[in-house]
Amino acid sequence: MNNAATRTYLQGQMGCADAAQANAIIAQGLTLMTLSDFGKAGIKIACASARRPGGVNAEGNPNSGELIPPIVEEKLKIATSVAKYFMSVDRPVTADALNWNRIKVFRTYEEQQANWKDALPPVEYSKEVGIVAWLENMQEVLTSTLGVSGSPLGYVIRAVVDVPVIDELRANTPYGVSYLSFQDELMARTAHESPAYTADNAKVLLMLKNGLKSTQNIQSVHPFARDRDGREAWLALHVQHLGAAI
Repeated sequence: MNNAATRTYLQGQMGCADAAQANAIIAQGLTLMTLSDFGKAGIKIACASARRPGGVNAEGNPNSGELIPPIVEEKLKIATSVAKYFMSVDRPVTADALNWNRIKVFRTYEEQQANWKDALPPVEYSKEVGIVAWLENMQEVLTSTLGVSGSPLGYVIRAVVDVPVIDELRANTPYGVSYLSFQDELMARTAHESPAYTADNAKVLLMLKNGLKSTQNIQSVHPFARDRDGREAWLALHVQHLGAAI
C-alpha cells in the first residue's frame, strides 16, 4: 500500500514519467514514510543509484537503470526538507500535505533560514528602562533569534508547553491556518522534549544572565543556573515583576 501511494505521488507530484522511474526510486528505500529520513544528500545518492544501480541480473548482464530527470531530484530534495519540517512540528507526512503546489514555496523558507540574522542584543538594563520594559524587549529578541532547533527561541518561553492539536494546512503553503508564518508555527509547535530544546533553554538562561548580570535582578536568575533552565528563570522574573505567569 505504501509503495503504491508513493508511486502515485512520484508520478503525480514529483514528475516521474512512468511507473518504471518511480519504482527505481522506491527500490532505493524511499517511500512517503521514509522521505524525512533521506535529506538532500540522501536524495542525490538515491537518484544516482536509480540511474546506475550496479550489479548484474539473472542473465549476468549489468542491471540497467532509469533516466531520472534532474527536476525530479530537485523536487524530491524539497519534499524531504518539508517532510523533516513536518516531523519537527508533529504534522503527519502525507501525499496531500506534500502536494507540489504547496511545498514549492519551501525554497523561500530555506533561503530565509540560511540568511537569517538574529536580532540585536536586548537593550541594556537600567533604572531608566525598567525591568518591565526590559522583559518586553527581551521577549522580542527571543522571538527574533534562532536556536539550535531552527525555531526562534520564543518557543522556549511560550505560555503553554504542550504542543497544540494539529490544524489544517493553508492552501498552497506548508504551515497551518493558525499561524502567519513558518516561524510562528515553529514557536507554537516545537517540542520541549529534545536535546535541541535543552541547548536552547540553556541559551535563554545565558541571555538573561548577560542582560542582568550587573543588577540586583540577577538574583532571580541564579536559582536556575545549575540546571541551565532559562524557561524557569524567565517565569520567575515574569511572576516577580508582572505578578502572573505568562
